[in-house]
Amino acid sequence: MPQRYAAQFQIEPTDSSGPALLNAVAAEAVEWLRVRTALPPAGEDRGTWPADDGRATVYRADDGERAVFRFEWSVRRGNVSWAAELQVSTTGDDVQLHAEVRTDDSDSGEHSGVRIGLVSDLVEKLECRRGGAPLQTRARRIKRTDVAQLVRGELTRADREVPLIAVSTDARRRTIADPDALQARLAGIADVYRFDAEASRVLSELVEPKMSCYGGAVRIYQPGFSKADPAGRHPFWLRSDLTRRLPEVLKEIVGQAGQMVVPNSAAVAYHLVRDQIREAELRALRQDAASRPSSEQVKSLQRLVERERRYREDALAERDRYRSLYEGAQRSLEQQQTEVERERTDELRVPETVAEAVQIAEARRGDHLSFLNSAFESAGESRYALPQRVLEALSALNRIGEELHCGDVTVEQIVQTLNDRNVECSSESVDTMRRYDEARRFRDETGQLIEMPLHIKLGAGRGQDKFLRIHFAWIEDYEQILVGHVGRHLKTRQS
Repeated sequence: MPQRYAAQFQIEPTDSSGPALLNAVAAEAVEWLRVRTALPPAGEDRGTWPADDGRATVYRADDGERAVFRFEWSVRRGNVSWAAELQVSTTGDDVQLHAEVRTDDSDSGEHSGVRIGLVSDLVEKLECRRGGAPLQTRARRIKRTDVAQLVRGELTRADREVPLIAVSTDARRRTIADPDALQARLAGIADVYRFDAEASRVLSELVEPKMSCYGGAVRIYQPGFSKADPAGRHPFWLRSDLTRRLPEVLKEIVGQAGQMVVPNSAAVAYHLVRDQIREAELRALRQDAASRPSSEQVKSLQRLVERERRYREDALAERDRYRSLYEGAQRSLEQQQTEVERERTDELRVPETVAEAVQIAEARRGDHLSFLNSAFESAGESRYALPQRVLEALSALNRIGEELHCGDVTVEQIVQTLNDRNVECSSESVDTMRRYDEARRFRDETGQLIEMPLHIKLGAGRGQDKFLRIHFAWIEDYEQILVGHVGRHLKTRQS
């Protein structure tokens, strides 16, 4: 499927000469592409040069009020066809930049790298603004006192045009992805913010945990963000993803951010100026051909007409593509709404047995809670009369797994956190584990026996319908809480 990437913003002039700055920006852009595509030095203001296996056209136009520089470049590499356009225009001291890349291969990451690299280089060398505010070249540090204003003023702002990228710190106040390097790479395309742990907690309170970013993770918030959005609409990478495959994840973040930029009025102005220049060229060629007809002028006119025809065909194809994207988005929204309704129904479900409580908890669990077969087996045998309390205790374990998966986790932390939330938890004594540890070992899917002295206590009194025990362990290598038993009090040789 064809893809389109665009960025537009205003360049702040460093002197009073707009055309002089235009020429400087144009020269910088041509030099940037020349180095990367083996273009020869420009000998004229207008010309067509070979560029590897593609072609590039560069020219300037000046009507006294507006000066325009345009660079068009098309290339085919392997099975991928793509085209780049750069336009810089000035009216007095007002300088506008529009850069765009199109490709017919949605899986190619090369096009976004070239376009983003060009824009980032220009932003670094020139003073650039968007909507009157300077473009970010370094990530902003967000503290807990900044979060409410950021949510109101940027995150939920209806007219936000670029994605907002949140980079959170882990329990040791570190970020796996470097937010400043990411912002430098995406200058003019996305705004990057670094959240410390306290800021992440406040963000979770304001937009709900499922839409937040914490624990060393990275999230992209698309333009048009709403607290009611499905969490999957705003891509999220866990700390474990970044740790295992950081280079690949950074490419995914850059590629997805490049596709989320919302075209604004600057894009409309860009196309209007481009069309006006083409119409003026066509009119001039026709006048020249009428006064001094020559075969070369006729050929030039024919080439221009053919280019205009192709441009119209491309515009129609683009219209059909956006129509297809809109229809696809509608279908996706309907599917997401169905999924949300299904999740709401599941959340209202009340378990009638302990086995059903474990099944519901397993369906709702996050990445840091898991159940062994022995947990399901013991739950199936349990006659405990309050299965809803079992579900509440397992839900508390799930939340703790999400909160404590970063950094060093101790038994004392887990026990204290559960007890603070009115879930009675303790660890078996050393003497009990020495004498009766076999009853508190459970086999995982690889056949390994895992010792589980930690347990949650539910109920009291005599009779298996009056009390229940949940035995679990924190597996540091997998950053998971593993549940091995949900059922009766484990017997000892004396009981």
